[in-house]
Amino acid sequence: MESDLTARVYAACDPGSIDFCCTLEDLTDLETEISLRLEQLHPRELGVREDLQALVSVVQLQVLFAHFDAHLGERKYEQCAAEYQKAKILLETTVTCTKPAAILQDIAGQLEVQFRQRAVLFSSRMERNFQNIFSFLPNTICINRSEKNLQVWEGLRTMELLESKTKWLSERMHKYILAPLFVDSRRKKLSARIFKPHDEVTVWSFVDENESLESGEEGLEFLLGILGSMIGYLRDFLAHNEALAALGRHLWPLLVDYLRDCSGEPQLLLEFQNKAAALGFVDTTRDASLTSLAAERKTGVQARAKILEEARNWMVSQDMTTVQVSATSENDKLMAGLDKDLAQYLWTPCAVSQSVLRLVEEVRNSVRLGIRDPAQTKDQQMLTRQLVTLFLLVRPHVHRGKLTADPFSGGIFYNDCLYFAFCLTVLPFEHGSNRPLAWLVDVVPSLRKLGQAHLVTLLKFLRRELGKKCEHLQQYMRTISEDASYAAAEAVLSTSLQYLRTAVSSFAAVLPKKLLLAVTSMLTEQYLEMLLRSLVPSSSSSGKNGSSSSGGGTSGSGSASAGASNNTSSNERTATGSSTAFLLGGGSSANAMSPSLFAANGAISPQFHAGDFSGGTALAGSSTNIGAPRTSDEQFFQEQIRWTDPLPGLTSGPSSATGNSMNTEQQTTREREMADRNCISYLFSSVRVQVEQLLSQRVKLGDDSRSSCFDVIGTLIPMLENDDIAFTDVKYQLQQALSRVEHPDPLFATNT
Repeated sequence: MESDLTARVYAACDPGSIDFCCTLEDLTDLETEISLRLEQLHPRELGVREDLQALVSVVQLQVLFAHFDAHLGERKYEQCAAEYQKAKILLETTVTCTKPAAILQDIAGQLEVQFRQRAVLFSSRMERNFQNIFSFLPNTICINRSEKNLQVWEGLRTMELLESKTKWLSERMHKYILAPLFVDSRRKKLSARIFKPHDEVTVWSFVDENESLESGEEGLEFLLGILGSMIGYLRDFLAHNEALAALGRHLWPLLVDYLRDCSGEPQLLLEFQNKAAALGFVDTTRDASLTSLAAERKTGVQARAKILEEARNWMVSQDMTTVQVSATSENDKLMAGLDKDLAQYLWTPCAVSQSVLRLVEEVRNSVRLGIRDPAQTKDQQMLTRQLVTLFLLVRPHVHRGKLTADPFSGGIFYNDCLYFAFCLTVLPFEHGSNRPLAWLVDVVPSLRKLGQAHLVTLLKFLRRELGKKCEHLQQYMRTISEDASYAAAEAVLSTSLQYLRTAVSSFAAVLPKKLLLAVTSMLTEQYLEMLLRSLVPSSSSSGKNGSSSSGGGTSGSGSASAGASNNTSSNERTATGSSTAFLLGGGSSANAMSPSLFAANGAISPQFHAGDFSGGTALAGSSTNIGAPRTSDEQFFQEQIRWTDPLPGLTSGPSSATGNSMNTEQQTTREREMADRNCISYLFSSVRVQVEQLLSQRVKLGDDSRSSCFDVIGTLIPMLENDDIAFTDVKYQLQQALSRVEHPDPLFATNT
């Protein structure tokens, strides 16, 4: 009986047997028959029982194969997967176990081959269907929605292909989605969209909003929004939780690595992780890499916030402690990568604040840490920019009152700005081949312009203050020989000189030597111009030549149009009885010039020499052709005047009495005029001496074709003391000279 059952079972397992039966009914009947025989066995027949049980397992395996084949033909992949799983378990427990029944030794190999054939067939079918689900384009995922998708995923899981297929899927997504997404998100605003070109396909893509990120704007928020949309899309259209989790196991580490290079708030990372965990994309109990990244970033943010808070305290501090710095300073390591001669050319010794030295050291530490640890490069780069921005915004705002009115504070701030810019310029040379050239080079011009703009504003303020102190000087000069006017003018000059001396002294304590000489020369020139213009009307027009020649006061503008009619002007003054012809020295060119204060930082050469003149006394800077020789017509005209004038000895009659009265009045006017001239000469001589003491070395701020107010006042004093030159002619020549003096313009073109 047992042998007959064994033969029938063998025949059911061998398609080549003449007794082969593989219909489900035949297999069910055979299984029922063997089961009844098992029930009829005596308990003592243990060997027969084991053989019959093995035969039942073989028949059951054939039943599962039959069910599997039927479901596969009907494309019921989920049922195929279930039957395959049952067959696998049954095969492992009965046929391929460590001690299979002896009765199965002849068919064990055949059963295993049958199982593997079905496994290969099922796997190939699942792979073919999997390829039909997904397609990729740049920035785009396409999922073909079908009722079979869930069955395909279940079949892949059963065939243990889920991990390999999700790994392949993650690689495709990395190539077409993640890599371009993280590149574009650094400079553009992106958004995600989901659409259906037709009923069977759903497409996800990220698109460019055609809008660049603003300066300082982080793209992390946009990026995480797009990634969240992508995960939600996969969850909805993969339709299999295990497949989504398997894809997350492969894709999540890639996402975390990309996010390490993105700057942003740690809270955004935690919110994104919680959303991904809620969708089943990541198991935070097993993978806490993003949590660790957020914690590290939070710690880094706290450390940066502490550094920024300390730096802010330095910026708002009223401590004006200064330190002398130079390119060859022993404590300055910034020059390690530069030649000493080159370093001396780039920077000259000056005083900077203690706070900016600390700030520069923090920037150096941040750059050094960013180069040493690539994982912190992004954060440290952001910290250095925040430190520079803090200086640009806080320091000028907190000290705005002092920076525009106090020469010492303004000079220190100017030095701080240029020293900071200089350190950022040479900082890359400290790191050899790992030079961070692109880190901070773009903020250097901002630092330079900030310092230069504040120094210009300060110099304009000092010029206005000097103008206010000399505001009433012109009124006093009209009656300078009177005691009250002389005392008032002397007080004005004393006060203004003391103000100028104090400003120069404050600058001398901080500014580099070359810049100090240029600033001092400019301020003294402006001051002397104010004094000289107090002798001429503020809005005068030359009646002698018909052309206006007005000075611009402290604004530094003046007309040079009088030179075109100098010959006519000279002849007219000669015809009216001017006793002396004047040859005015100085440059004759009236070319427009815009001198740069910082041009003095290059080569400094002594100047302020009066122009050469001969045949008379001259004001530097005035026209050289005023003293042209008289023509024959002019000589004839003078002779006619001499003949018609009354003789000096005739004193009788009313005409004689009137003449005596006029002579007395003219004599009084002449004496008062000489007294005024003597007082002006004395005051201006005193001022010139004090200015000369104030300036150890004067700097030429304009071109050589222009003269200076120092030249003009030097030649004005001898003319005031010369009785042969009328006071009106002195004023006229002074007005002409002032129209041709250089007017320093505090425009900054170079650095110190």
